[in-house]
Amino acid sequence: MAEKTEEIDRGRLLALFDLAGPDQAEELAVRLQDDLSTVSQALEAALSGADRQVLCSQSHVLMGISGTVGAEGLQGLAGQLNRLAHAPGSANFTGLIAEIQHRLARLITEVRETRALWAEQT
Repeated sequence: MAEKTEEIDRGRLLALFDLAGPDQAEELAVRLQDDLSTVSQALEAALSGADRQVLCSQSHVLMGISGTVGAEGLQGLAGQLNRLAHAPGSANFTGLIAEIQHRLARLITEVRETRALWAEQT
């Protein structure tokens, strides 16, 4: 049985690697890591400039990726950020983005580790 951590349902990620197969699993892992890193960098830049449009678009991307890999907690935080970014008026995104960044870093590590585990099992 696959392990489920706070950040991710490893079984779901392993299933994605299974679907990708041996020829594409590495590319999938690299793309996931790259996409998550891009979101992280964009959120940081948007926070410093209070760019709600970027916060909206990147939180939307993050909701999709995190939902796909089974990172439900991160998906919920991304949804919360998306709702705040769409809402009129001022909002303090700092604490929420800090938590998202923390979980993003852990998810990137989890993708790398799960890919290595998958490779050992195939």
